[in-house]
Amino acid sequence: MSEAKAAADQSKDRVRQASAERLTRALAAPTPHEQLAALDDPILSRADRRRLREKVGVSLAPPARSTSELKRDLAARLRLRLARWRPNPFHLVVSGLAASALLGTIGLAWSHTGRGVVVTRACGPVQLVMPDASSRSLVLQAGTQAVLRGREGATVRIALWAPRAGYATALVPQDCLALR
Repeated sequence: MSEAKAAADQSKDRVRQASAERLTRALAAPTPHEQLAALDDPILSRADRRRLREKVGVSLAPPARSTSELKRDLAARLRLRLARWRPNPFHLVVSGLAASALLGTIGLAWSHTGRGVVVTRACGPVQLVMPDASSRSLVLQAGTQAVLRGREGATVRIALWAPRAGYATALVPQDCLALR
């Protein structure tokens, strides 16, 4: 039995030796293509095949780029993407509709937003219409801030904030106010 074990050990050593020789020959190959072809060699052991695969994988991998190279190439990458861009007509129509809806909404909100005004000189008594439809008389002092709601000839409609009541509106002569 010891003779059989010795013969088996000798056989394993010869296989290891042959695999190691083939591995060194494959690693010495000048091109990765020849190294890849050596992966199919049936004489290579699993461990030697794994080492060769790791070596070939490292030699075939693209060189790692540093983050500074990526930052430097940002403008070039954007130019390349823009040059390769081929617009889809459907996407252009949808994008155009979405952009026009957004601009329309912004324009509508802008046109309905009151402009800030400041009373430049004391205006005579004006009638304030409160949010609950009651009215009060008030003398506007210089420096009072209000919101311009609309123009009606030589007068303008302004809104003044009334605490706990909301905005009260009044018609005021236009020469009493200045835009903020």
